[in-house]
Amino acid sequence: MQLINQKMADSLYLLVSKLFDGNRMLDRMITVLNIKFVMSKTASIIHPKLAHAYPLLADAVGEWIESRNCMVVYLETPRDASEYINPQDLFKTYLDYSIELEQLIEEIILIAEEEKDRSTKIFLEGFLSKINKYTEQALLLVDKSNLYPDPMDFDRDIESFIII
Repeated sequence: MQLINQKMADSLYLLVSKLFDGNRMLDRMITVLNIKFVMSKTASIIHPKLAHAYPLLADAVGEWIESRNCMVVYLETPRDASEYINPQDLFKTYLDYSIELEQLIEEIILIAEEEKDRSTKIFLEGFLSKINKYTEQALLLVDKSNLYPDPMDFDRDIESFIII
């Protein structure tokens, strides 16, 4: 017996997909940081702390879906060949993604309320508080990159900007 309805499950599949999109986006950003902007220290720190976190976050949602006796459906993730004009543009894109992710979770929380799925609502509220920390990190990267016009100075000090 499935403990979430199809509307709820479909919404959670979208969340899983969005999280895997974040991994893909960040992996692309890592290669751009490494090659185009020559910010290898930044790339080496951000890669495990951020890019690797998103599949684990997706797994947490998938485990929730499975705990409700429902099989996870994995949607396609898009190709990413994004170009960025500077590190500020790159970090702003990550912040925009983070805000979109929070908004998606908030929308799914509303669906859980409409569907009277209190357990999923509680799970998502806790999950949102975890995601808030990644948004905070994205905001800090944007703010700091705007204060450091020289990417090499930013790259030198990156360790002090990581709060995750």
